[in-house]
Amino acid sequence: MEVKWRRGETQIIVASYGFAVSVRKGTIMLIHQVRDGVEAEKVINALKAKYGNEFHAYINKRGKYLAVIVPAYVVEKYDDIKEQVIEVLRRKLEKTKDEKKKTEHSHDTKALSTHRGGWPRWIVSRTSLKTEPRSSHKQ
Repeated sequence: MEVKWRRGETQIIVASYGFAVSVRKGTIMLIHQVRDGVEAEKVINALKAKYGNEFHAYINKRGKYLAVIVPAYVVEKYDDIKEQVIEVLRRKLEKTKDEKKKTEHSHDTKALSTHRGGWPRWIVSRTSLKTEPRSSHKQ
């Protein structure tokens, strides 16, 4: 049986805005829902003011709201955001009761928190980052 998450348990604060940490299809995203495009641009401008113009975030439509989404490859560049994401993933791991999911998540969380080069390969391979090609077999 899976535990229900209370509202706000997966939230982190980035540039004074609350973002939810979403783990879907093996990748991590930060999501902040807004009502209109003006508010979304305000959030993106605040992020760029704090982290510089190289900070990438985009806007998607989610039902009747818009969502400002920060992808995993952007999050890995900033240590303050990365530390908050790791803490949320650890809390999720502690509350998980299913042993199969617990072993999967514990492996991923350990890899994320101890990996020196950024995120584990399973996250990077599903984002828009290009990974190094695998070495070819001898022919």
